[in-house]
Amino acid sequence: MGIDNPIGFLDLPAELRLQVYKILFGQCSLSSASRLSADPRKSEKNSPEDRENTTKTKRLFAQTKSFGVHVYSGCSPLPLFLSNKQVYLESAYVFYTHNTFYASIELGEKDWQTIYKWLVMIGPQNRKNLRKIDIHYDSLELAPILTNGKPGKSWLTSLGGEDRYRPGDWCKRVTVELSPTWEWVEFISPTIEKIFKLLGECRNVTVTFQPWGYELLDRVLCPELYEAEKGNRYPNSEWFKMTYENLLYSNDSYDMEDILSLLPDLMELYRTRYGGDSISVLWHVMLFLETEETSWRRSMIERSGWDILQFECRTSPPPNDVPSNDVIIIDMKKESKNLQEFAAQSTGDLRADIRLFQVQLTMFIPYRGPSKNKDTNARRAINAFVAVEASSRRRKRRGGEVEHRGRQGTLQWLQIPGCHVSKKATIDERKDYREDNRQERRGPSTHGVVVSRPVGAGRFYPFDGFVSKGPLTARALSYYFDILLPHDAKALGLGEVGTRSFGRGLLSWASKHDLILHGLSAFTLCSLECQDVTGNTSRAIMFHRNKVLLDLHIRLSRQGVDDVLIQGMALLIPIDDYLGHYEFGPVHLKGMREVVKLRGGFDAVGSSDENAFGRNLRMSTLVTSSLAEFHVQTTIRNDPTPLANGEFPHPLPVWEETALDLPPGFRDLARCGYLSEETIGIVRDFSDWLIRSKESKPTARQTWRCSMSRDLNNLEKCICVTLACLADDLSAMGTHPAALIFRKPQRRAEVLAAVAEVWNDPLLIKCVIWMCTVIATPQNPQIISRDKQRQLLRKSILQRYSASNWNDIQPVLQRFFYDSSRENDWIDAWNMALAGLPDMGTRGIAVAQHLPNA
Repeated sequence: MGIDNPIGFLDLPAELRLQVYKILFGQCSLSSASRLSADPRKSEKNSPEDRENTTKTKRLFAQTKSFGVHVYSGCSPLPLFLSNKQVYLESAYVFYTHNTFYASIELGEKDWQTIYKWLVMIGPQNRKNLRKIDIHYDSLELAPILTNGKPGKSWLTSLGGEDRYRPGDWCKRVTVELSPTWEWVEFISPTIEKIFKLLGECRNVTVTFQPWGYELLDRVLCPELYEAEKGNRYPNSEWFKMTYENLLYSNDSYDMEDILSLLPDLMELYRTRYGGDSISVLWHVMLFLETEETSWRRSMIERSGWDILQFECRTSPPPNDVPSNDVIIIDMKKESKNLQEFAAQSTGDLRADIRLFQVQLTMFIPYRGPSKNKDTNARRAINAFVAVEASSRRRKRRGGEVEHRGRQGTLQWLQIPGCHVSKKATIDERKDYREDNRQERRGPSTHGVVVSRPVGAGRFYPFDGFVSKGPLTARALSYYFDILLPHDAKALGLGEVGTRSFGRGLLSWASKHDLILHGLSAFTLCSLECQDVTGNTSRAIMFHRNKVLLDLHIRLSRQGVDDVLIQGMALLIPIDDYLGHYEFGPVHLKGMREVVKLRGGFDAVGSSDENAFGRNLRMSTLVTSSLAEFHVQTTIRNDPTPLANGEFPHPLPVWEETALDLPPGFRDLARCGYLSEETIGIVRDFSDWLIRSKESKPTARQTWRCSMSRDLNNLEKCICVTLACLADDLSAMGTHPAALIFRKPQRRAEVLAAVAEVWNDPLLIKCVIWMCTVIATPQNPQIISRDKQRQLLRKSILQRYSASNWNDIQPVLQRFFYDSSRENDWIDAWNMALAGLPDMGTRGIAVAQHLPNA
């Protein structure tokens, strides 16, 4: 390389090219053409002749985001897409995966159509690569219900009360009756469902809505608490205040049919219907409140069906005799609901979707105010908690004694008997109505302590005293009960009531027993370690793991065998497995069997609290034991084997008739004597599971595991591990937040790469390509290093198999187990691995003829 022989851009390593793309593409904004087309720079003066002979055009300038400010770039980097195919594939992938795309909803349906048309325009391949979309939501379209029962002309306003479009009839005294005492409706764009249908093609996209508004913001976040006709004015009047002093309450019963949740609930329905876990919908909100109103407003938002992920409060010092003000910044999402049954009813009809929420008015969503036939002091349905809070405040201002009632917190089911805190706690006497009969048989309900202190992700937990028990304890516990617990409960087949009971029992144990506290902390931090580059999480894992081990030794020395000990061992096994302490596997297995035997047998496990644990602890014991047993059985042997010596492990011909129902790749291996009868049975069992699993959705699908002897050769063990990885990716385990602990793609990729006899046999090249593809491409791409993935895939073909693109790889994979739901991830992985490689046709070795029917 020199001045006379310069290298081209495509001669650079793929890593350098990707860095160039990342620098070139900034944060991009999806805006209407009118906002993009104007040149921010002053145009140069032209002569009259130039202007006369020139057609006036407008140039598009890409918006980039730098330090939170939108700035204009003098030239767009997008023409780079037109260079050649390879540059387009690489740059487009970076462009859509590493950028946040911004849009704005200010003109209602028109702006929703802009987003939809843009998603259609970029095509299905680029939609799959989308990762982040931010939408500035600031539009509300309202209309009155006229005396004939039909909606009048709509009125478009911002959430801050600014008119964007007002019909002409509103500007003059009209003859038709537009009395505020009649109902109002909000127009919902049917394009929203079309947008979510396209977003369902994305692999992992986060849509963040930022509704910046004031008085009408509560109409979106808390519609059941918004009095649309307060002050006898039109809906966006400044007289409509939403403070607890302005709200009136009565002793009327609360009619739940009138409690509506408009746009957020519809979006949650569409997210579940079209994307499931591949789409995340977040809301980023800023509020300006008086300090005394902050806690009340937070409670109101939570009890309107929101999960608060982050709550930041900034208090500004007030002038004299003026209440202090808070600037509240909230990140939240709509609480997950059991919408699977509703989501399955895909009609493409907004009218039918609204009926799913039991709303009767066709094509519109009404909210009711006080009418002429109703007492004006009786407001419409309101969350009971807000009424109690406001009533308590009024009594407090009048000097009366405040009646303490239970809060219905986000985790009202967490009851911690015997847990005491320094402050006076609120007692929760509520019961789940589905447990009423059981509660009556057991006697008085247990009082639950609900401590109003935010920790971790913003939930309320009694973790005040836990912080001193080790590094990152509070964060780990809050993450477990917020994120991991629902997935664990789903894996155990628990419903809503069972999940609450299970979580209540675990939190109670964590508050009483350090063994459970440190075990849950270490287990959770294992799933978070990949997100931390500082090493603090790794050190915290070892701290908590050592505490668990010490506590187990103390309990065993006292010969005290109970459910707490078994739960502690069930937590330690996956922790050690994740840390790579495979030599402890046989010890853990033997210890678990002995402890269960001393407990009184498997049926006695969980008997200390049959409702909270019982079957759940027994199932956890089986899962963790099978995990350790599987890794013990698949441990790679280093001693000489027939396969390492170039001998066929099983006599020829072998199992030719038995393997006829297997994929062609496995039939060839069996015919050549590589597979034993036991391994053929394992492969057939996986094939049966794969067929049966098609009947259920991946998010509700149980994974597959097998039991085997320790006499399998290294190739057969690698095949079994590969099948387990594929089963995890095709089941609910693939989307589990703790998938890193069970899936371990990086560790397994390293083990596979070190099995020399598998790599040295030319007859196994295609099988190795399939195993490398499955193991190195988990459903969650964040749990494996891209470099490790690329290295393994390249190793499987370099100097071994001629492949220049995906079309050369796909036929190889289809000879084994190939599932179309994994195809896109496999394509991406191989495109990254093949990018930048020299022409394989000139240096690959034709080895396909070694395998029959190649």
